[in-house]
Amino acid sequence: MRRWAGRALLVMACWFALGGGGLALGLGVVAADLLWAPRPRRLLAVAAALVATLPLLALAGGLPDRLGIGPRVALGHGPANLLAGAAVILLAVGTIRDVRGDAPS
Repeated sequence: MRRWAGRALLVMACWFALGGGGLALGLGVVAADLLWAPRPRRLLAVAAALVATLPLLALAGGLPDRLGIGPRVALGHGPANLLAGAAVILLAVGTIRDVRGDAPS
């Protein structure tokens, strides 16, 4: 029961932090957890790979000119925000599992 409560909390936190995309992301992480039960080290490796691809995704979206640089630049890259959110989620889940020594189930 405790694991299900934790999974529900993860989905709600993703939904709150990232909106509709976060809801889909949280459900995807929970589904992958239930279907494949990845090891903590694998979750951490995937999180690192996602963080490494962030600059490429931001560059693919195009950089603004010198006058357009400001706080709104980050808001204009929705896919990069979702990718960063996915990396943080996987990093948190992998770290908690690694520290606790939990075997996924």
